[in-house]
Amino acid sequence: MIKRIFSVLIFGVSVFYTCHGQVANQPSNLEVCDDNSYDGFAVFDLTVLSSEVLNGQNPANYEVSYFTSQENANSNTNAISNTSNFVNTLPITQIIYIRVTENATGSYDTTTVTLTVNPPPIINLEDTYVLCQGSQISLNTGMPPSVYTFEWFDENFVPISVAGAGHALTVNSPGTYYITVTNSTTLCSSTKLILVEEEIPPVIDSSISSIEICDGNSDETEIFDLTVNESEIINGQTGLTITYYESEDFPYININNITNQSNYTNISNPQTIYIRVENSFGCFVVGSFIIKVNDCNDSDSDGVINSDEDINNNGNLDDDDTDNDTIPNYLDDDDDGDLIDTIDELVDQSSISRSFNNSMTIIDTDSDTIENYLDDDDDDDGVLTKNEDYNNNGTPLDDDTNNNNIPDYLEETVALNINNYELNSSSIYPNPTDSLLFADLTNIEYKNIEVKLYDVFGKLVINKKYNTINGNLLKLDLSHLNSGMYFIDINHQSINKIVVK
Repeated sequence: MIKRIFSVLIFGVSVFYTCHGQVANQPSNLEVCDDNSYDGFAVFDLTVLSSEVLNGQNPANYEVSYFTSQENANSNTNAISNTSNFVNTLPITQIIYIRVTENATGSYDTTTVTLTVNPPPIINLEDTYVLCQGSQISLNTGMPPSVYTFEWFDENFVPISVAGAGHALTVNSPGTYYITVTNSTTLCSSTKLILVEEEIPPVIDSSISSIEICDGNSDETEIFDLTVNESEIINGQTGLTITYYESEDFPYININNITNQSNYTNISNPQTIYIRVENSFGCFVVGSFIIKVNDCNDSDSDGVINSDEDINNNGNLDDDDTDNDTIPNYLDDDDDGDLIDTIDELVDQSSISRSFNNSMTIIDTDSDTIENYLDDDDDDDGVLTKNEDYNNNGTPLDDDTNNNNIPDYLEETVALNINNYELNSSSIYPNPTDSLLFADLTNIEYKNIEVKLYDVFGKLVINKKYNTINGNLLKLDLSHLNSGMYFIDINHQSINKIVVK
């Protein structure tokens, strides 16, 4: 009986030793970064866990093995063989079971470790961007700097210094750029190559034709088709979109565009319409043109509507008097006082004409930028048009002394009223001038001298009379005049162009 009791005690000691002779300590979980496949699988080195699991126990006395299930760990079957190069068999997160076996007794203990595959950051940028010539773009990831860190590089992988949090890079030149984004918690990183290409914006004329229509009911509002200028604006370019706006700021941010552009009622008169011309790459240019409701009445029946007789463009018809005869142009049928009615000066007498505002024909025979109907010397021959009435019948229209079917007032080579005392350009100096103008009047036969100075619109700006000229040299002070071209008329015997600087 004593022997049996001793045997039982020995067995009890043996069982206690088997269960408690070794310890499998809980190791730190393992985390690695996924590759750019984002599939949740990655390579783990499980052997790095052994020292933590043993935690000071002599590795020569124990075997550490790894399993994919608790059952296998308990039965010590199907142990993981490639422990230094293990690819998780479950995506993203997997529990691995660890068995610590004492070599001498075969007793064991188990614990677990969690494997996690962390995804690298997804960089929210396109592969290719278009940079419009002359502008800049922002490569903005939109990722919070509190979660990620950012590094930018040029095409040679040289770091680019970026102010602030670094989540956006301002680019003003084409090229290749790289960005590396790192998750501040997992330390997983992604690198992306970005190609920035340059595109030329559309090209439009800085001066787009105005759209002018007649006022039907004197309320200065009418319905306009804003698209009538599109062929002029596009000028042969393809793939362009035109949008219209009432405000100067709107086309730049592309908001509040006019939707009824082919049936638009003006809100002021005149009114500026702003346009945005954009190509398929998003590059755009901004321009503008005028829409205007005209008073199409012709009070003096001279062929020029009232609104076109506002020569100084100030909206007041009563202060436009080209020939200074106290009759405003819109009421004067001979605007330049040259004895040729304005309506006759709109007829192409010499095949030199051009279109103007689609409302009348403007003729400028001498190409001095003064239209004939406002120019009292239409051929720039120094003889006023009214003085080329050589047959003295009250109009120069029928004077053709060389019989070439062109009236003399339109031919510079015909100047019968200029005698040998005409001044030449060298007799008036300095020209251009910025203050004083001198005229040598040696060849002028009259003692009483009258000097008139006209601007390019035919408006009389100086009218002086001299009984005598001291030393035959006339001095005229022009310092008060604006810069531009003027015409000086001395005794109706000499007309010369002068320029005031």
